[in-house]
Amino acid sequence: MAVTWPLTLPAPLRTNLTITPVPDVRARTLQSGRKELRRWGSGGGDTLTCVFRLLHNHLTHGDQVASFENLWDRELNFGLNWIDADWLPLLGYNDHYCRITGYSPVQGKGIIYTDYSVTFAIQKSAKTWPDTLWPIEGPGGSGSGDTGQEGLVVGFGTAATTIYGVSNVPSELYATKVEISPDGKFGCALRANGTLSMWGSSETTVNTYFPGWDSLSGIADFALTNGPLIYVTTSGTVGVLGLYMGQVGAPPIVSNAVSVCGERFNLSNTCYWAIVFLEDGNWEFWGNHNYTTRNMGSNFPLSTGSAGRMWGAFVDTNGNVGVAGATSMTTSPTPAELAAISGAVCAVAGQNWYAAYKSDGTWAENTTFVTLFGDKPAGLVPTDLMMAGANAYMCALHTDGTPVAWAGSSYATGLANFEANIPEDLKLHQMSASGYSTSVLAAVGIQRED
Repeated sequence: MAVTWPLTLPAPLRTNLTITPVPDVRARTLQSGRKELRRWGSGGGDTLTCVFRLLHNHLTHGDQVASFENLWDRELNFGLNWIDADWLPLLGYNDHYCRITGYSPVQGKGIIYTDYSVTFAIQKSAKTWPDTLWPIEGPGGSGSGDTGQEGLVVGFGTAATTIYGVSNVPSELYATKVEISPDGKFGCALRANGTLSMWGSSETTVNTYFPGWDSLSGIADFALTNGPLIYVTTSGTVGVLGLYMGQVGAPPIVSNAVSVCGERFNLSNTCYWAIVFLEDGNWEFWGNHNYTTRNMGSNFPLSTGSAGRMWGAFVDTNGNVGVAGATSMTTSPTPAELAAISGAVCAVAGQNWYAAYKSDGTWAENTTFVTLFGDKPAGLVPTDLMMAGANAYMCALHTDGTPVAWAGSSYATGLANFEANIPEDLKLHQMSASGYSTSVLAAVGIQRED
């Protein structure tokens, strides 16, 4: 069911209003570099660009700017949910919903009003997906980039047919999140309708390793490990499914989970730990180490660098770095080291190393991180950081969506193979990587259309 356009907000201005039909031809660049064009039938929807005049102190509705921002952030889940707007029929759309794909303040007049330029996707209501719950697809997602924005799933990197998580990506698969297993053998994607798509060497193999995956629905988030598939439902529960349960065991019994991440350090058929993030700002860590939970107030995590066998790190909405793991952590870094970092944009950590990129353009890292992964690419401004392999490769998404990787000298071959097989001008919303040997680094991602 779509979100109803609030009575506290106005209809768009009739001036500066543009409607553009979506073209029925879609292009993409294959790994070979060849351009592929496909023609689609009608029903692709239209794009509406218009202006809203929002009053800062409406006589009866109060601050309309704040109301609009709250609508975008919470009710629309950062633009993922559809809107049932009473002004759409006035534009000739009688059985349609719309969805905000972008907006920006364009001009204001003191404290009286601010004009917002807003772009909508318009689609027949029968073709839209169900609502999601905040903060599943916005802050609170499991990291690896900007989840929640649907796009084409692409695989790239080392060109080896045995890396089934990349080589067997289904064609024309559109999803909001994708992950490759740490060993590269499987891939999993979350569709906007809350169902999953999984692939590997064969359908039989996928069904053997993850029995019952295709019957799941109402999925809000997931983590694909070398052991089980761990998932969160839209009702807030957590599930674990797989032939190899590893050490992670049964998840905590909760009804307010919003996202999850699992260990990606181990390259055998196991998983040592997982973290689930809760709607009230708490998070819970479980696995074969001492169970613990720490209160984060209302600071939902923005990104999660799941790495070391013992624990992982994440960044909350205030830019602070948190750590989850065993209650006894004798190896460097300590939770205190990470807690001292502020203004972080993204972070990643292992059993004896950590790194965080900060909003002021500086890095907080220890010497072990530099020793393991070598020098960072010049000019890198990451929006997410992730480890591929067991202390092997470091990967990132640059601020413009470009996938980036670097590694120590022992992994130079795999790094070169990866960089040589990235499609030209590839830009991603989100990425997941696998680097299980000195010659293999491969990844999957959600492609940006801009």
